[in-house]
Amino acid sequence: MSTAVTPLMQQYFALKAEYPEALLLFQVGDFYELFFADAVTAAQVLNITLTQRGTHAGAPIPLCGVPVHVLELYLAKLVKAGFNLAICEQLEPAQPGRMVRRGITRVLTPGTLTDSNLLDDKAASYLLSFFPQEQEWGLLFGELLTAQLYATKISQQLLKALEFELGRFFPAEVLLPDSKLGHKFASIFKQLGYFTSVVPVAPLALPTMPISSTDPAPTPPHPPALADSADTGAFQTWLQTQFDSATQQVIQAQPVLQQAVANFHQYLARRQAAALTQFKTIKFYAPEDFLLLDHNTQLHLELFKNSYDQTRQHTLLAHLDQAVTPMGARLLAKWLARPLVSLTPIQQRQAAVQQLLTQSVPHQQLRQSLGQLGDVERVIGRIALRRAGLPDYLQLLQGLQQPPQLRNLLAQVTAESDAVVASSSQLLAQVSANLGDFSGLAALLACALNTDPEQNWLIKTGFNPELDAQRALIAQAQQRILALEQQEQTRLGINSLKIRYNQIYGYYLEVTKPNLPLVPPEYTRLQTLVNCERFISPALQSLQAAIVTAQSTLGDLEQQLFAQLKL
Repeated sequence: MSTAVTPLMQQYFALKAEYPEALLLFQVGDFYELFFADAVTAAQVLNITLTQRGTHAGAPIPLCGVPVHVLELYLAKLVKAGFNLAICEQLEPAQPGRMVRRGITRVLTPGTLTDSNLLDDKAASYLLSFFPQEQEWGLLFGELLTAQLYATKISQQLLKALEFELGRFFPAEVLLPDSKLGHKFASIFKQLGYFTSVVPVAPLALPTMPISSTDPAPTPPHPPALADSADTGAFQTWLQTQFDSATQQVIQAQPVLQQAVANFHQYLARRQAAALTQFKTIKFYAPEDFLLLDHNTQLHLELFKNSYDQTRQHTLLAHLDQAVTPMGARLLAKWLARPLVSLTPIQQRQAAVQQLLTQSVPHQQLRQSLGQLGDVERVIGRIALRRAGLPDYLQLLQGLQQPPQLRNLLAQVTAESDAVVASSSQLLAQVSANLGDFSGLAALLACALNTDPEQNWLIKTGFNPELDAQRALIAQAQQRILALEQQEQTRLGINSLKIRYNQIYGYYLEVTKPNLPLVPPEYTRLQTLVNCERFISPALQSLQAAIVTAQSTLGDLEQQLFAQLKL
């Protein structure tokens, strides 16, 4: 029995080694296939047939697969089940006699999702980097699509304090260091119901402890596993490039936070590297900045999940949530999970609410205008990560057209508010002042993007003359062929002359045998049949070349214009 590994499986093993912790969905033609233990796991979770393909080391290779056109449906099920996924795609068309080049194009983990169909639009999706030391624990919560980072540390070794912080963010995924303490906390987080990923400790921010020349160097009982990084300066470069000096100083002065941030950076560098360039600020907070709500309190009060089926229905959040955008719904959930304890900002919010409620007409108009924003926050995130499509850009266009209307309505509310209430709150005025002017970008998008649902285009007519000419040529191809046919019938006096098409010759002129003497010398014979002969002429050849060129280049030109627009 042969034990040789086939070229396909060699390619599979090489790609699987890049992300051994993930289920590898390996594209083979019209299917994404999973092998070995990945296949057994996926078949059980997805309730699909487990079969086998060939053998390896003398044993059958377990196999299951999902069709390419329904991949997203199965991805959602696997992610919700708590699996890391690596998507391997064919990077070139299949050709006989050679191995198709493949590569991993996406890595999905519960805390790094960006696709709208994989996310709850009313819930934030945080990735928590947790780094424990003996005396204190560092926590960094990051949300990719909004580029928000929140950092804090817990000085006392109290699991209750950790539960408070988890209840404020409900992270979709927790990063834990590959160390003795990290493995200890892995079981704790899993008991609390959180998905965990154990990661090598980034070597870029390990705290150095001064040791006197007379003291022997301590030997830790279980030293943390360090990541193998070719560029040991990548983390420091990222800090210096993305954050101001004040933020850098805070991070570097607190080793436990520095390590949490370094692990976060290292994890995303391998999975969502584009997201790292979007983080610009870190909000440092102390746990006591917000009201402490432990897990049991949230359950008993049914703030976010009911006690019946653990869904959002019939909870306090569900009753309070009258937001007209997913952004508003997520912000309300954040405020409910992190109640303020300082009196002044509480009063500021109350006064702003009173201003809005006392002005019913602009209040309703504000809701209508806000409803046009959609989820522009996550749309911008997908655009920044280069994961956006035409619907995202159309939603961005609609959102960018709202600031003038919003500014006018907020000014009306402020002007007509009670003087005492208006003087006690500047929130609405601050919101209005922070609304930017995006008229230039909105005008460009409106001029370029196709908004006609009847046309399967990216770019609308009128934006680019070359694109318009190619579309017109393709749209009028049949009319131009018919016009040339009639022209040749009249010129040659052959009423039965026809221009036809097949996949072998393309367009050709067909002349019956009795009319062959009338065929001009510029016609080139292609094929002789029983009752007729087929020809090509310079005019038909030129027209066919123009049509074929337009058909083959139209898609590329439109994609090129769309890519330039996205820049």
